[in-house]
Amino acid sequence: MKKMVLMALFASLCYGMSLSAQGWTYSTLDGTYSYNSYNDNYYMFLNQNASGPQYNKGFRLIDGPHLFNPIFQVDTHGAMTFGSRNGDRPASLTFMQGNVGYGQINTSAQNLNLEAARQVRIKVRNGHEAAIFDNTAISFFDNLSIQREDIQLRFGLDDEKAYGWIGTISDDGLYIGANSHASIFLDNNYGVYVGLHATEVNNIRPDLKESYRLFVRKGVLSEDFAVAPVGSWADFVFHSDYRLRPLSEVENFIRTNKHLPDVPSAKDVAEKGYSQHEINKVLLQKVEELTLYILEQQKEIKALKAKLEGQTE
Repeated sequence: MKKMVLMALFASLCYGMSLSAQGWTYSTLDGTYSYNSYNDNYYMFLNQNASGPQYNKGFRLIDGPHLFNPIFQVDTHGAMTFGSRNGDRPASLTFMQGNVGYGQINTSAQNLNLEAARQVRIKVRNGHEAAIFDNTAISFFDNLSIQREDIQLRFGLDDEKAYGWIGTISDDGLYIGANSHASIFLDNNYGVYVGLHATEVNNIRPDLKESYRLFVRKGVLSEDFAVAPVGSWADFVFHSDYRLRPLSEVENFIRTNKHLPDVPSAKDVAEKGYSQHEINKVLLQKVEELTLYILEQQKEIKALKAKLEGQTE
């Protein structure tokens, strides 16, 4: 009997010395699991039949008979699962610093919730901050991108990071709206359409889209309206070489065309619209021509008056 005890003790010492030589020590908990230490770090292994650590084995922490509701589980691929005992409470993972909790991930109300005592910061690539979440705002650095299939949206900065940017970076238009209604549509060729849907924009003639950049349904109400500096105006009417049509010629033109010379017809306006600057210039031209007609008639009236006065003397 003593020989058997001595032999068992000797075998145990040899086994312990062999493991200690590698820096490992084992202590069996219940014959199935064991923990060990290596260079002052502690580990837990499956230890079937006290034969040492087993590989390709997962780990599951359960409470009571709820075998299929693990509180904590790690599989052999490193995937971790956190749960609750029987589903009556949300699962949660709390991050502590000392005895203070600064953040928690939980499944309250069957949602995945990320809660923080202060801010949630997301950093990527050498510590570069990508986003900051706090209780009043969400900040993104440098851009927030949304992509589905071939449509790409970007909110943030332009390519040179010199100006803000809201729009698409793909070959697609953009709606800006409120209350689920599109108020403004931007096409991919600098066109801006207020109060029009993309299907209505498609019905606008291509030549009008090439000539104009802003289309507004129901008109524009403004306290003032300015036209940018342009190089043409109607002052040429008062130049010495300007040919003022005789009134008889103007009368014949009106009878034939049913509008004044140089003024677009109703048919032209209905088909092509008109330039505000050009129509202002034409109207001013007609006013200046009318002024010249009045001045000429005034001279004739004055001459006739003088002639009549000479006849009565």
